[in-house]
Amino acid sequence: MPSVSNGLSKYQLRLLSLANRPVSVGQFVKPVSPSLAEGESEMTIGFLLGQAGFASVGMLFWMAAAAIPIVLHLLKRRHRLVVPWAAMRLLQQVIQRQSRRARWQQWLLLAMRTSIPVLLALALAGPSRSVPSDRTGIDAIRSNKVWIFVVDTSYSMGYQSQDLTRLERAKQRISQLTSNSDQGDAFALIVLDQPSRAIIVQPTWDKQRLLSEVLRLQTSSAGCDLLSALTITDQLVANCLHDDLLPDNIEIVILTDLGTDAWLPAISGSAATLLEKLHRSGTLTIESITDSNPANLAIEDVRLSSARAMVGNSIQVIVTIASYGQAVQDLPVQLQIGGQTVAEQSVDIGADQRQELRLLVRLDQPGEHHMSVSIPSDNLKIDNRIDRIVLAEADFRTLTVENQPKTVNPWQLALRPSLATELSPGPTDLSSVSVLQWSAMPASRWDLL
Repeated sequence: MPSVSNGLSKYQLRLLSLANRPVSVGQFVKPVSPSLAEGESEMTIGFLLGQAGFASVGMLFWMAAAAIPIVLHLLKRRHRLVVPWAAMRLLQQVIQRQSRRARWQQWLLLAMRTSIPVLLALALAGPSRSVPSDRTGIDAIRSNKVWIFVVDTSYSMGYQSQDLTRLERAKQRISQLTSNSDQGDAFALIVLDQPSRAIIVQPTWDKQRLLSEVLRLQTSSAGCDLLSALTITDQLVANCLHDDLLPDNIEIVILTDLGTDAWLPAISGSAATLLEKLHRSGTLTIESITDSNPANLAIEDVRLSSARAMVGNSIQVIVTIASYGQAVQDLPVQLQIGGQTVAEQSVDIGADQRQELRLLVRLDQPGEHHMSVSIPSDNLKIDNRIDRIVLAEADFRTLTVENQPKTVNPWQLALRPSLATELSPGPTDLSSVSVLQWSAMPASRWDLL
């Protein structure tokens, strides 16, 4: 069974860096880009406008179309010839009042005609909200990102510490990163499972959709396939880089407990190659969701000391327990029959050791009984319990076949000793017949022949 430990060692994490790059808790650090201060003078106005919040700067040139209504207005102005007429002087005041009102209507209509191409050009340019920054100059310009979250949902992520499982802590970390992200960032979600799969394969700008999908994640009963998860992530990165609507800045965050069974292959081989490729494609961060000095016990096997359980007789239940992690002392192991605890024993086991416990149980009723052995106080629940169905029989039917049956023979004495121990009950239904008699009997009547 894979171990639930504190992840890879420091030496293995150094190998995982693949190129002796700075590594902090399994984190790939992308080299910082050179400063653009020296080349700021060479940047065009179009580039600065694009970085300031317009996706398509070229569309802004269509704002020049706003001059068309003005030019038409100037060309179509009517030139009037004023001819004094005595009979119309009485209406001059009325005409002047109406002309002022018509002039305002014409100016308003011209403003509306001019604003239409301006607003259309701004809309096609794709404006975005700028985020204030404490930095100045070109360093204050921040481009949007595509966040690709890879979440480990293997069974070991169910390890509970301080009332939170590792998966719940990973969910909280994603929520924190999402709330601190910039307006315009896109998000994708991949589950590191067996098999791994993409939950949000097409990056979305909807943060609530991402968070709702994250909240629905549950731990599985298996390990994780790291290679398939990295393959899906690599394909998703390639799709993002070829999509003109998505930012080119890729941020990959893998949240995992760094279980050795899954991450040891990442030191070399195909997984290591994909990690290096993802590191070159964007910023790759591996966040370790582990605990200090974790301790985990697992029940590996439960078996009975006898093949059959007899009603009214005790039988031993042999439990094999393995320790993954630190040593454990005085941890109770419970045996239940039909939901009732009938036996309990504490276990003291060293780090990475195995131990057998023997619990005594007695079945007083014939038939099938549901038996479960569990370690209720352990931090990882999925490997803490094994269930069995035990059949208790009132009679153990045995038939001996002889050439000449006798009242008492050595076979009967051997199968039903007068001093039978409690743990080795003899048959309660023992018969002896001749070969001729046996040929006429159905064999299904007997448990042992």
